[in-house]
Amino acid sequence: LGLGQLDAAARQLEASLALNERVHGRSHPETARSLAALGRLARTRGDPGGSAARLEEALAILEAAPDSAGDDIPTVMLDLAGALSELDDPERVEALHGGALARAIDRFGAGDPRTARVRLAIETHRLGGVRGLELLREELELDRETLGPKHPVTLRTLIRLADELHVKGQPQEAEATYLQALELGRQIYGDNHPDILRVVTSLHWLYEHADRREDAARLLRDWEPAARTTFGPRSARFAEYLMVLGGAVGRTDDASEGERTMREALAILVELDDARGWRGAECRMQLGRFALGRGDDDEAERMARAVLAMENDDADRIGLRQGQAHLLLGEVLVRRADFPDAEDHLLQAYDALAPRRSMPGLARRAAQQLVRLYEAWNAAEPKAERAEKVAEWRQRIGNGD
Repeated sequence: LGLGQLDAAARQLEASLALNERVHGRSHPETARSLAALGRLARTRGDPGGSAARLEEALAILEAAPDSAGDDIPTVMLDLAGALSELDDPERVEALHGGALARAIDRFGAGDPRTARVRLAIETHRLGGVRGLELLREELELDRETLGPKHPVTLRTLIRLADELHVKGQPQEAEATYLQALELGRQIYGDNHPDILRVVTSLHWLYEHADRREDAARLLRDWEPAARTTFGPRSARFAEYLMVLGGAVGRTDDASEGERTMREALAILVELDDARGWRGAECRMQLGRFALGRGDDDEAERMARAVLAMENDDADRIGLRQGQAHLLLGEVLVRRADFPDAEDHLLQAYDALAPRRSMPGLARRAAQQLVRLYEAWNAAEPKAERAEKVAEWRQRIGNGD
């Protein structure tokens, strides 16, 4: 798990579950602990329904077990509440939070650090916002006092605080906190550890959002050797790092280096037989953009159509890239004056990208391309309805729709 090898982790945890069930039986606390670990992993992999099912069973086993298993119950309740919060079950989430706190107080006492962690987790979930930042700071101080200032849990809380500061629009404090986390991580682990690289990529995105593109690219370049060592040079996680690096470098003035880096990432994924997933889709989309930028419309079209031909078994990630592929292909077709096909792809792009409110720039780009399409089409083949379409899409852009 620490290396991000989720499939391998799942296999090990399934083996652990099978072994515990064979040795102890299905209703044993050790079996419940394997179930709970699989539940947490399922949520990490974006499967809150599967996570909730595993955690429900684990909780039922622990609650029926002898008293010695009770220490695990508050944590499993919190994990289950987290999964159910993604499934829009607020009443059950509230009940689980109340149950977790009551169990912790009964089990550990009101003043125990373990109870304090439960209380902070609940309050952070409920309140969010500025108060959520205050609670994270309290949790960080608690970690420093009870675990020590150079403990892995203290580091992860510091990273969560930096993430929250970034999300809440406090980039200067977020940057300082990320840099503090980076230094702490190096003191604990040295340079080669996934938690440190997670800080690096998060800090890179902060720089990107602040339009500090050179800083973002320089940071990722500096840490590329550590990523290669930590993840392994032929791993999906290293390919993912190269994808982020290639995109960041490509957004500076060095598109050729960005494209070379993206091709290296895709080659690793092909070798791992992982090029048909969302990572492969992202690589091809980025390579298509690079091709369009250097005027190679044929290569751009080939990459876009390769993404559109992929099986969409992940609507959130592959579906997003296919919306971008429609946009890229539409741009190519406008340049070729193939207006009817361009219209079809650009409308599909807009329909796919507009609901993604967290990424408004993509839908705006699709709308801008539709304006260009109808302007060029109307200039080539004048028609009143095309002029009306130009006005309609300009109005949408102006309204921020």
